[in-house]
Amino acid sequence: MPQLPVTIIGNLTKAPRLKKFGENRYCCEFRLAASRSYLDGGEWRQTDQLFISVEAWGQLARNIKSSIKQEQGVTVIVSGILTTHEWVDAQGNPQSRTILRANSVGIDLAKYLVGWQRTGAQPSGGADGVSAPETFIKDSDVDHLVDEFFDSPANTASESHEKQATPF
Repeated sequence: MPQLPVTIIGNLTKAPRLKKFGENRYCCEFRLAASRSYLDGGEWRQTDQLFISVEAWGQLARNIKSSIKQEQGVTVIVSGILTTHEWVDAQGNPQSRTILRANSVGIDLAKYLVGWQRTGAQPSGGADGVSAPETFIKDSDVDHLVDEFFDSPANTASESHEKQATPF
């Protein structure tokens, strides 16, 4: 069954957490809060509240941690796929949680003004022909931002949560 892309615009509930698995595997996790607003008799109301855990891997994980410094309230746009992780906790009870596995994360430019810098091995020009800076984010540049280290690689960050049987 195909997994269709989902895009959610919402606010961070707390600062993103960066985890490092082994030598060079990174995962960033954060929670996103979203709701629908409507006008009711001249007063704005919130309904259909959604709180969802977001997981990003690799370069995207490092870029999120390096770029989003604020604890909570930052409005972000996250595109990815929904996936459900299932496991059995220490008491033998089945558990599950649904997460948004991010392919792309951005700041809502309707609310923020941001700069940009291309990541990767080769510098390239921007849309206006101005070259990107010669500095790029490397593993060693983000290690001081890592919130949690793991000695051996894991297939997903969720597996580490599943073994502990604690929600994100």
